[in-house]
Amino acid sequence: MAKRLYKERSTSNDYLRVVADFLETLTLFFAHEMKASRFSYPFAAAMTQLFNHEASIHKFHYAIADEQLEKLRSVETWRKDLSINDMIDVYVRGEERQKPVCGYLQAQITALVGDDDLYIEFPLSSNEYDQRISRWSSNLAPFESKTKEDYEWRRDLVANLDAEKGFECDVNDKTHWNKSTIFEVKKKTITQTRVIDLAHCCLRIYRPHNNQQRSDERGTFEGWSQKFDEWMPIYSPRIQPFLTRTNGNSEEIEVEVELDDLIAPDERFKVIYAVPRPTVCTSSCYLNLVNAFGNTGAFELIMNLISDPEAEKKYENINIEVIGCLAQILTMPFAVYHKNFISSFGNQIVEAIKNRLIITSDTALRDVRKEKVDLIIKAVENISRRFLAKEEREKNSEILRL
Repeated sequence: MAKRLYKERSTSNDYLRVVADFLETLTLFFAHEMKASRFSYPFAAAMTQLFNHEASIHKFHYAIADEQLEKLRSVETWRKDLSINDMIDVYVRGEERQKPVCGYLQAQITALVGDDDLYIEFPLSSNEYDQRISRWSSNLAPFESKTKEDYEWRRDLVANLDAEKGFECDVNDKTHWNKSTIFEVKKKTITQTRVIDLAHCCLRIYRPHNNQQRSDERGTFEGWSQKFDEWMPIYSPRIQPFLTRTNGNSEEIEVEVELDDLIAPDERFKVIYAVPRPTVCTSSCYLNLVNAFGNTGAFELIMNLISDPEAEKKYENINIEVIGCLAQILTMPFAVYHKNFISSFGNQIVEAIKNRLIITSDTALRDVRKEKVDLIIKAVENISRRFLAKEEREKNSEILRL
């Protein structure tokens, strides 16, 4: 049933209300069973489906209305004071079909439309993103709060580009990320007052001894031929630092923690565990499940179980596979967790899961499929994205894989 609902795409409001009630009941029952020390791998595995915020049921239904989220931001002074010629950071989403490339770009307010709307242009990028937008939109952020380091990296790219050696980076071809090289940057005039830098993106990198033995006038390479080269704005989310997208690394998730202080707890709950993240998940159903589960004390219970080296001996049906499912359930809501929960328990969760893997015997690990162990390591990587730098996350993951 959980797997069936995981892919739910019905649009009937009455049906969806019943589904939401059922999912909450199922979630609370799972917490009740854990408290009673009754564990089941099939049940735990099914619950990992429901705690995945990318499940169809959460992606396509129950979205909190933009107007409701915008109302929360009406107390933010910096938004009220926005005026013509002000610079702001704006979260943009590409038009790619499969997985849009997203990111923050710097924009300038060129006109005010009524009391609430702004017309914005992106002076260093193409006009594809120019738009009319509400000053209360979740896609806006104070100037350079999201773009400062990224824009410095791109300015350095242009200033220090070596036309012979090129500059290696990751480039999205609107379908996949590719290891790429930029050899040339040129100016393009959009309007009299808007001139942007375009990068000649070659979807390949050059190596002296390449197994594929593909070559051009610059040497042997891996990747795609000149036929697939593309000119695009330097200030485009489709260009990213080398190996940040092409080595299996996940894109950094933007978490707007400003909302955490603006949201009042549901009258049914004492503690807020989850809040909406406009760029990640705004499913009221999902947020309710996480908050209901957390307010039973279930997250703390899972942490205690994972931390207990004697758990397999104390409780029937507890093994590394069940522990793995519990680790996933604990970390899957990482993007929507309230900042206070991350501050209090984030590092504790990571250390508990790491220590559990380290103390688990080789014999026990050999009995588990590699995919299951990889999911546990992924759980550590996910929750770490909220409070650890990328280099430290990668170091932790490497230690666990070893």
